[in-house]
Amino acid sequence: MSRKRQGERVLGPYEENGLFRIVQIDAAGRRESVKFESEAKALRYMELLLASLDREEHTTETALDAYETFLGEKGNKERSTVTTLWSIREFFPTALPLQLLSAKRCEAHYLDLRTRLSERTKKPMSADTHRNVLAQTKSFLAWCVAKGWLRENPCEKVKGIGKRRPRGKSLGLEGNTLRVKEARAWYLKALELAERGDVGATAALVALLLGMRASEITSRRVRDLDEDEAPGDLLWIPCSKTPAGRRTLEVPEVLRPLLVRCAKDKHRDAFLFQATREGPTSKDPETPEAAAREALEGRAHWRDWIIGNVRRICQKAGVPEVTAHALRGLLATLTAERGLAGHLIAATLGHEDERTTMHAYAAPGAAAAGANRRGLVLLEGGLKAGAEKP
Repeated sequence: MSRKRQGERVLGPYEENGLFRIVQIDAAGRRESVKFESEAKALRYMELLLASLDREEHTTETALDAYETFLGEKGNKERSTVTTLWSIREFFPTALPLQLLSAKRCEAHYLDLRTRLSERTKKPMSADTHRNVLAQTKSFLAWCVAKGWLRENPCEKVKGIGKRRPRGKSLGLEGNTLRVKEARAWYLKALELAERGDVGATAALVALLLGMRASEITSRRVRDLDEDEAPGDLLWIPCSKTPAGRRTLEVPEVLRPLLVRCAKDKHRDAFLFQATREGPTSKDPETPEAAAREALEGRAHWRDWIIGNVRRICQKAGVPEVTAHALRGLLATLTAERGLAGHLIAATLGHEDERTTMHAYAAPGAAAAGANRRGLVLLEGGLKAGAEKP
């Protein structure tokens, strides 16, 4: 950021023939005069001009540097901050002076964002993604307004285009597409691969059997895999998206030896699922201390690694492709249909409110079906109990 440049000056006001003149001299020595009917107006103009010259001149990049510090002090997780900064840089791929931003320019940037092809997928962003990027950019520019770097938010009236996915992240564009038979085929293929040493398949099984978020899986450490009655029978999630996400899960017996194998011979603070140096997970360590920490802990996979493994197994199993969140939705649906109470499913998935589970994850009718089944069991039990009475 730069401050008032050398040689810039504002002179006056000078009274001339009943008018008051203000002279502005730029860094190259060029002069520009403006005349006013009253001295008060001339002084007010001079005040605004001096404030403008002395104002810190931020670009989108320098403002983002300051925003990153703000997010860290606010307590945002490192990965959340990385995602936020990535989003805003997608909206502003090149640095621009903040003072040049306007509603029209932001509309043009949003159009470019929606139509630009991804280098990786060769496709434009989904409506969910570009609308999320727009929301992040609006928040960033609102923060710039609060800092006094902008007079108003030029992105405030830019409207998101396109339909978001229906009813929650887990259901995708066509709903929760895996049926029980398909889910069984997916599970058997994932288990087959995992037992042959496919670490990605093991991580994908965690998404299905434990209902964990992709970021929760990739951030697990060796020490999080605990032992109560048997090795690897507990998995701790001490940090998560919400307070309710901090939980300890009982690991199904079939999954325990696979996770224990992932943890074998690793330091207790190492990532349970480690990425290779060649993987596009993070930038190289910037300090010797960071390099030493990476040598001890390894690198965490980016959450897309989980999604990629889930889809890879879908292809091998010959079932429709779904996301890792769809597996969370499948878990919620199957357990709800089989009568597990909503608050227990929510606790498994790490939701604060069971309504989040039922409305955004479990398929329509799942809760009602579970309630009907529980009611039938209670009725049958009641009849039996009544029949036993003398």
